[in-house]
Amino acid sequence: MVEHNVENQQKMLEGLSKTERVQLANLLRKFLLTNNDGEPS
Repeated sequence: MVEHNVENQQKMLEGLSKTERVQLANLLRKFLLTNNDGEPS
């Protein structure tokens, strides 16, 4: 189930430009940091 999800995300990423990929990664990192700590770090 999770592996299937990752495959879909990789396919999605392949359609993005490098800039979009970087922006997405930054957003994701912020989201994960906020989620784990309860506040942005």
